[in-house]
Amino acid sequence: MRTISMCGMLLAAIVALGVSGCGKNDNGRSGGATKAKEPTGNSKIYEEMSRATVAQSSGPLTVEQARRQTAFSFPDSAKNIQFATYRQWVATLDFVRFEAPVSDCCDTARKIIASHNKKNPDRKVLGLRPLDRTNRNQPMAESNTSPLSAPWFDPQTIRKGLVAGETHSDTPSIWIDTQRGVFYYQYTD
Repeated sequence: MRTISMCGMLLAAIVALGVSGCGKNDNGRSGGATKAKEPTGNSKIYEEMSRATVAQSSGPLTVEQARRQTAFSFPDSAKNIQFATYRQWVATLDFVRFEAPVSDCCDTARKIIASHNKKNPDRKVLGLRPLDRTNRNQPMAESNTSPLSAPWFDPQTIRKGLVAGETHSDTPSIWIDTQRGVFYYQYTD
């Protein structure tokens, strides 16, 4: 499936650039690439889809501020909220961090996992379980958040906590620091 989408992206890029290997070049001779044309029709659509969008907090936010800036469902008790989101065509990268009572962090995690599993019955992910850094079947935190700047996303510093989800594409990964009451969420596709 990924191969087909990569071929489609390559074809769309070729169409967007207006390049053809069988046209006439500037000298009127056959062969070689023709001059790129102004974007029209489908190439304009491709141009719009290929634009990257980034949204991220510039510092800790209140729950009211965060709800105005992102669709993430924060508990009312959330504070010191940080988020970073990247979108480019079908690519998605989300990072969220907030502080709240552990019970609210757990409730938020359960809602996210339940929602994912309901929408994806053929790709269900595991719910909350104790964090065990020696278990390779648990989500591993990203240390590289590029192209986003998210130095605050540091679930690898958790000493005692819970984990939920998976690290596969198109699945949520959640970590909860049960000693400090910190919730971390990562989603990639």
